[in-house]
Amino acid sequence: MRRSLFLLSAISLCAQDSGNPPVSKLLEVLNRTVTYRDIAISPDGERLAWVQGTAGSRAGKIHMMRLSGGQDREVTLETAPATREDKTPAWSPDSKALVFFSSSGGKSDPQLWLVDATSHNARKLAPQKGFAQRPRWSPDGKQ
Repeated sequence: MRRSLFLLSAISLCAQDSGNPPVSKLLEVLNRTVTYRDIAISPDGERLAWVQGTAGSRAGKIHMMRLSGGQDREVTLETAPATREDKTPAWSPDSKALVFFSSSGGKSDPQLWLVDATSHNARKLAPQKGFAQRPRWSPDGKQ
């Protein structure tokens, strides 16, 4: 709630005077402030996935990491624009894959992507039309 009020105040100030140096400084700070959301822990407890972005933007990209000494890896999508909105990562029951929605198609319809947990290779599963949110796996992990 506080963050929303803060962002609304910042936007209001920008709308009043975008040439104002204090407002420009505030926007610069917001664009450097890292945000983390949609955190998902794999069922085996070995990996973590999250959406990372900046406070000044809705855009965010999926990141993955092995919890035991792994490095943060941003998931790269071959056909995605530089600014995309990834959301709602969901691990497969065997922890070998991750699915998530992304605005990578350039349209408002989210696209469903699958990422291999080991290689970090991503591929689009199917084109989506209309509203879709929070992908889930079947208990056997086949769907």
